[in-house]
Amino acid sequence: MNQLKQMVMHNLGIKIASCILALSILAHVRSSEDREFELSVPVRLTGLPEELTYRGDVPSEVPVRVRARGLDEWRLRTHPPYVRIDLAEALPGLLQRPVTTEDVALPSGSNAEVRSILEPVSLALQIENVVERTVPIRPNLVGSLPETSVQFGEVRVVPDSIWIRGPESIVNVQESILTEEVDLSGRNQSVEERIVLMAPEGVDLEVETAELRVPIVPIERRSLGPIAVQLIPTLGREWTTRPDSVQVVLEGPLPLLRSVGTGDVVVRADIRPPVRGEEESVALRLNLAERLKESVRAVTPEPDTVVLVRREH
Repeated sequence: MNQLKQMVMHNLGIKIASCILALSILAHVRSSEDREFELSVPVRLTGLPEELTYRGDVPSEVPVRVRARGLDEWRLRTHPPYVRIDLAEALPGLLQRPVTTEDVALPSGSNAEVRSILEPVSLALQIENVVERTVPIRPNLVGSLPETSVQFGEVRVVPDSIWIRGPESIVNVQESILTEEVDLSGRNQSVEERIVLMAPEGVDLEVETAELRVPIVPIERRSLGPIAVQLIPTLGREWTTRPDSVQVVLEGPLPLLRSVGTGDVVVRADIRPPVRGEEESVALRLNLAERLKESVRAVTPEPDTVVLVRREH
């Protein structure tokens, strides 16, 4: 063991110096050698005038083969080059061009050489004018409310319209901007929430969200009456009904039901001449005022039939 230690320690300084010298020579040789290697370099579009935009697929990176030596190789790996596509002279229309080695921008002061594009890329860009316009926002409501509630009132979006900017071919056919889906399934209370606006690809929006309000109220029942039973005039002079008035059960949004009066409901005996007997059982027919027809339903009159009888003179 002592002998091995003596061998290692003998002329240790000379041995260390020799190692340093050998590494220096190796580094010098390596730094003077040309080497080829591959890099994936990003693609950048530059110079496009503000009044123009483009549509089309642009690869995020392009693989290239580079020849460099020593420090140049290290510099390229730490500060990679990029593909620069200059669109300063672009005009509206289809622009087609391949990506070439001349498009690869090397770091300043680099002596490296771009040998080839490993996977040939050809750009096909539709250059278009940028236009602006204002369009309405349309809420995207899905799902069905439960049977115990109903939408009552106007759905509102704030703001109700929005300024958009983008390619002429897209913006000019955009009739509205749709919101994200809002599911109404199972809702029994009004919806008030901030929602995301869905921008078409390549289109910029003035704002990204809006406030949505969907008024939802419970469905209730209300008994209204007594309401007189009406006959057609040709029968009304000689006949009447027993009973001559009934209660009516209505079903609908509670705020609307509270405003309903007996004048909003007409109860008619569903019979026309000739009358075949002295007394006859007659079904009843209900008519609601126009303002109620869309939201209120007449469940039934109580009772749902009356007896037609002659008037006493």
